[in-house]
Amino acid sequence: MDITVGPLVNLWGFGPDKQPVSTPTQAQIDAAKARTGLDKLTVINRADRQYLQKSIPDLYVDLSTVGEGYAADHLARLMTEEGISRYLVSVGARW
Repeated sequence: MDITVGPLVNLWGFGPDKQPVSTPTQAQIDAAKARTGLDKLTVINRADRQYLQKSIPDLYVDLSTVGEGYAADHLARLMTEEGISRYLVSVGARW
């Protein structure tokens, strides 16, 4: 999972911006890709604390999917425990 793909998610209209009216150009995709990548994010350990350090200032870090994934996994476990084998879990509602 790459928590830095926000610019690409937004470019294709799946993020909070939801604005594209046409397919992004290759130049737009390349520009968004230049602002993504876990290789641009480093965990720094100092004085028993951890910090995230970005190697580019506009790196977009979005941890919201971690909570959604946890909730979906938890609900799937509950369904399985109850003997339900066919289900669909959606926890990422947008208002």
